[in-house]
Amino acid sequence: MVRIHAGSDCAEFRYEAIKPAAAFVKSRSQLSVLTQFYKLLQKSASHYTMDGDNSERLMLRYYEYLFRIRRLLKDKYGYEVLQNLESFPVNLDASLKEYHEKIVARIHEVPASSRESLSSDRYYIRKIKSFFFYGRVYYEVSCQLAHNRANKFDRIIAFTDIEITEWYAAQLTLQRDSIEVLGKKMPITLIRNWAVSVRACEFKNFSRLLGTAITPSTTTSEYRFLMKMLTQDASNLLDLVDLHDGEYSAVRAVGVSGTETPQLFPMLDEVRRIVGSEAPGRNLLRYLLLRLHNQTLRAQYDRNGCERLSNLRVPWACIPFDTMPFCTSLPGHNPRYRDLVESLDPTGRDHELLARRVLNNVERHGMLYTPAKDLETAENLPALISKFNWALYSKHRARRSLILDKGHIFINGYEDDTVSILSL
Repeated sequence: MVRIHAGSDCAEFRYEAIKPAAAFVKSRSQLSVLTQFYKLLQKSASHYTMDGDNSERLMLRYYEYLFRIRRLLKDKYGYEVLQNLESFPVNLDASLKEYHEKIVARIHEVPASSRESLSSDRYYIRKIKSFFFYGRVYYEVSCQLAHNRANKFDRIIAFTDIEITEWYAAQLTLQRDSIEVLGKKMPITLIRNWAVSVRACEFKNFSRLLGTAITPSTTTSEYRFLMKMLTQDASNLLDLVDLHDGEYSAVRAVGVSGTETPQLFPMLDEVRRIVGSEAPGRNLLRYLLLRLHNQTLRAQYDRNGCERLSNLRVPWACIPFDTMPFCTSLPGHNPRYRDLVESLDPTGRDHELLARRVLNNVERHGMLYTPAKDLETAENLPALISKFNWALYSKHRARRSLILDKGHIFINGYEDDTVSILSL
């Protein structure tokens, strides 16, 4: 980033040059991969949540960015870097090689001229899995139609070499095709084009949480501007909310030009006010704004509001999440860890991450007692446990408190339940 910002190979690297270089790169959509990788590296994972499997998945995620950065530097600046990247032991399933090779060949073929094989609709992106061929990154995308009654049987798997973000609903142009594997014809789906396409009802239901009523339309210039920006910059609405005042004002001026009664930017203005003032409810709004999934938004609405969360129109059951988001859930929704670190700063939340580690051990591995010796900085455990228990919502303290006893940590309510079951 510093080299690109300096514009010369002769420039000297200095640590203080990183910040202006990062700002410069962020303003160039064609360099978005550098911004994304930098953000990913900044959100360091806590040792309380990182086990061996998570570490491997994280390295595979880094691996994808290294491929993309290598290609960017070669194509745009003529730099040869990371020449031995393929030597990294990815340990991917060898049986998929032929399958992926045939798919990659189809991706690079000229799309069929007949429109009969193409379709376009709005989808939620559920999962993106990368695979690598010929020094390039390709994607296996799991998606489903964006409507309120979707289920797992509506999901489809599609393949592409386009870098797609998974935060919001997207308009996907799909092509039906087929390949021949082991002498048999197999149907496949390819993504030929995409664009962010947030549903109008999602903006409407998010605005209701703020106590305002809007009737957004997908045909306004304000909406089209936001969708184009999110698509081209591979960014999310939190990136926009977090801009400095001058940068935000400039973007806002362009976005509302030609719109007599803007609705989306006033909504974002209110989010910036609450987040900027560090008012209660900011963590909840930041998390919800990252994805804007309609079913999650509807589950958080309460017409009576919550005075302890800046009078947002949400139930009081949202208070635990806003207070300790890394170890609690929302009504009807369990947040993913990667979404939490994308929307919230984990700094100073080691007590929450410790509780998350203990909870994961119980629910994923059936380990009721977590050995203290398995956790780094064990000498700080009493202080972290005390901080967590003190921060618990008053109605949860009897069952969710952490206990340190005989060199092990456990959740009080889980032990009580286990004892009750064994006593039957």
